[in-house]
Amino acid sequence: MQSCRNMKIIHYLFISCIFFISSSSLAQSSRLLDSASLDTTFIYTNLEDALKTPEQVIRLSLKRQRLDSIPVTVFLFTNLQYLDLSKNRLNFIPEEIGTLSNLQYLNISKNQLIALPANIGSLKHLKQLNLSQNKLTLLPETIGKLTALQYLNLWYNDIGNLPSSLPNLKHLTRLELRATLLKEKDIAELKKKMKQTNITVAKGCDCQN
Repeated sequence: MQSCRNMKIIHYLFISCIFFISSSSLAQSSRLLDSASLDTTFIYTNLEDALKTPEQVIRLSLKRQRLDSIPVTVFLFTNLQYLDLSKNRLNFIPEEIGTLSNLQYLNISKNQLIALPANIGSLKHLKQLNLSQNKLTLLPETIGKLTALQYLNLWYNDIGNLPSSLPNLKHLTRLELRATLLKEKDIAELKKKMKQTNITVAKGCDCQN
């Protein structure tokens, strides 16, 4: 039992050392791709292949892999710009998500999330964030720090209130609010503050109920 515990500690320290070394040596070499280039970049679909050349991993898709948590090795890919974790069993996102500073696209839809870490606001280059079909009840105020965000999907969540910082997202062109618990008056007020944003709500719904 003691031997097993020691092995876990060694494994954790090993991963931590690799992470800090990778962060300092690789972050400076990355460059952000435009959407067209990003769409045509090779996409890794398993961690075994991705870990062979972590500095080359720009796009990573781990959808439909029955994940209960995000593998710690994901945070080794400091050049990562596209991450798809949809259709898993995730119920939390660790604070380390904020270390993926080059991320432009993040899809965490169709999981079991009830909250997001405050550190999500560190993703300064994030343009698309898909959080649809989770169990979110609120968003952190730090969501307003995602100043590059252009698309935010909150469809089918239990959100009844939005953070006051949301209007800070001046580049947000589309906000998906269908099947949430937001009241009609709150959505109307939001539209006044975010005139540049196309806000989609369920057609014909009684949002006050």
